[in-house]
Amino acid sequence: MDKYGNPDLSTWDRADRMDYLHHKAVKVILILAPDYYRNYAYPVIKERMAPQSWGNKKRAYCYELTYYYDARQEECADNNRLATVRIWKENGQPCTLSAGPFEIGNVFSPPHWEKQTEEDVRNEKEKLYPYAIFRWDGNTLY
Repeated sequence: MDKYGNPDLSTWDRADRMDYLHHKAVKVILILAPDYYRNYAYPVIKERMAPQSWGNKKRAYCYELTYYYDARQEECADNNRLATVRIWKENGQPCTLSAGPFEIGNVFSPPHWEKQTEEDVRNEKEKLYPYAIFRWDGNTLY
């Protein structure tokens, strides 16, 4: 971000933008869904209009980074997708994460998502698990 002085990723050199997007997405995955990180995975990157359900009131655009399993290296889920991270085009901050075959995920709240999310994960308030977590109180399964 410092190199350009402008958080709008569409104004950046393409190579710098792709590098930034990949590193930001990896950071999101490592914070919230580390079980879905693979050091061999490099994303397929697409630009798309974000739906209003992601907190997008003005119909802004985002970059969608989808990471896939390498079936030559390990067994993979039905859709071969490890995780998808979406990053706002206008400011370079993450907007959503979905991971794994059940598409567990998160929608991020700017501006301080990274600091707050890391604190929440440390405090176990927020963590994405690759399996279902159930609680049984003797009568009801939650």
